Amino acid sequence: MKIYTQLFLVFLFTFKAAGQQTEFGISLNSGLFSFRGPSSEKVTFLNVSQSSVATKYYTNNPYGSNYGLLYGISINLQHITKKNIIFGISFGYENLRSKISIDHISFNSNGDLGTFNIAAIGKIVLSHHFSNLVPYIGYRIKLKKFSLDLSAGSDLAYCIFAYERGSTKSEFGNKYKTSKNRSTIRFDFRPRIQSTIQYKKYGLYAAYSIGLVNYKSDYVGGVNECYSRMFRFGLTYKL
Repeated sequence: MKIYTQLFLVFLFTFKAAGQQTEFGISLNSGLFSFRGPSSEKVTFLNVSQSSVATKYYTNNPYGSNYGLLYGISINLQHITKKNIIFGISFGYENLRSKISIDHISFNSNGDLGTFNIAAIGKIVLSHHFSNLVPYIGYRIKLKKFSLDLSAGSDLAYCIFAYERGSTKSEFGNKYKTSKNRSTIRFDFRPRIQSTIQYKKYGLYAAYSIGLVNYKSDYVGGVNECYSRMFRFGLTYKL
């Protein structure tokens, strides 16, 4: 977190000294987030582990390939040269949410019942909260009343925390809820492309990012590969 702030301040003072073609703004971000890779799934099951001490609920595989809605906010700083080359950086917060469906519950009991499954329906949302620093370079195309910015950069994302939350209803009508810490990584690195159309102080953007960090790198046994992906869209405003 501290290094992100220091890097952003360096860019701020550098651009302030660069001249008149410096833009500072704010963005409201949204979009769709999910996981890709052989370990991501559309459907999984809920584990219920019962003992004389406590009952634990957790998703067998929370990394869903179903898209969830993301949201966030960021501040943006960019300098445009006389040849319309863009050098920029943004810094902000995002909640990235993926979804996975539940089709049954697996009960593991220390008593006489042992292990058994029952049919169920439900949905689990896995939320990753990130602070995100995005350095980028691009080109501005000037139109009559609009401008079009095309850029490429990288998300340098720091995971603050991650949680799974959701509910499941068994075929007998019983409801089960899960809430579990799922922090497995600290940093994610995501190449990113973006296009922004602007009119005066207002703009609309669309972007695509694909993660290169394996969220299941510490897992053992079987195939454990799971990476982030997202489509972003949002509103920008020049201050």
